[in-house]
Amino acid sequence: MNITTARGQVTIKDVAKRAGVSLMTVSRVVNGQGRVKESTRDKVQAAIRELNYRPNIMARRLAGGGSLFIGIIYYNPSPSYLSKVLDGALRACRSFGHHLVVDDMGGVTPDEENYRSIAENLHKVGLDGIILTPPLSDNRQLVDALTDLKISCVRVAPGNIFTETLRVAMDDTKAVHEMIDYLIAQGHKRIGFIKAPTETKASALRYAGYVSALKDNNIPLDPDLVVGGEYTYRSGMDGAFTLLSLPQRPTAIFASNDDMAAGAIAAANMRGFSVPDALSVAGFDDTEIATSIWPELTTVRQPIAQMAEQAVSLITDSLTKGSGLKERNQALLEFDIVKRGSVKNL
Repeated sequence: MNITTARGQVTIKDVAKRAGVSLMTVSRVVNGQGRVKESTRDKVQAAIRELNYRPNIMARRLAGGGSLFIGIIYYNPSPSYLSKVLDGALRACRSFGHHLVVDDMGGVTPDEENYRSIAENLHKVGLDGIILTPPLSDNRQLVDALTDLKISCVRVAPGNIFTETLRVAMDDTKAVHEMIDYLIAQGHKRIGFIKAPTETKASALRYAGYVSALKDNNIPLDPDLVVGGEYTYRSGMDGAFTLLSLPQRPTAIFASNDDMAAGAIAAANMRGFSVPDALSVAGFDDTEIATSIWPELTTVRQPIAQMAEQAVSLITDSLTKGSGLKERNQALLEFDIVKRGSVKNL
């Protein structure tokens, strides 16, 4: 048995040679199985420390059972979104008997060498599959690096299809279109739009829904009503301050996620505009913050937790049944328009 460390250098043979024992003895010490003399155990453990030996997770899994090690790699400034992703993934892993590993890539410099190095480290650690959340699900360099190493990869809510990797998504453009239709049906003609970060594909998809809804309802697009956001509460406040300072302010604001919508409601209250009497506000995601503020938020319910569950299921199928890429490479989930107190008929 040749179990390597995460660095791919020191093997169980090296440990056995350093300790002067058999491979079987080292294996028994590493796995805590079998009877080993205390003095021999001490020698093996000393060799492990000296060589900085780390057993490969996947090799140990294969030796002891059928559960998978699945990683979630994320960089998302919305804690509410991440919470739902983790909830769904943990629930699915628990159901399948898998193990979940979570890593934040927020501090990674976006260049090809970094992503390849990250992919290689994940491969050496022994993860069976990787779930990529937005915006990493649209990072082609990272996806290509994982694919080259034959690591099963599921992209959650990708904005485009550039590979044959597994995908879980919903129709962001249609969802925003329906939300804007709803606001228009409530009598709103001047609808402000707080965009998602420009580097995310979701930004373009959601903006397309806004533009097409206005066009279908014969409402001219006013560029002054469109402001940038960063998926954060603070950016929602800043965007709303800008919109509410216009000579002709909007009567409704749609924000591209719930955190920004919550920030918009706070900004409205700070400027003396009561929500929903003087301003209606709607968001996207239906995360915990949507029902933690007052008034509760009208929003698009994105099935975030269910997306994560489906991602775990797709990885499981692709590894155990070989069906992922050929028969079921994409799961397309439904959304809902959740109507609460933050929107009022004019």
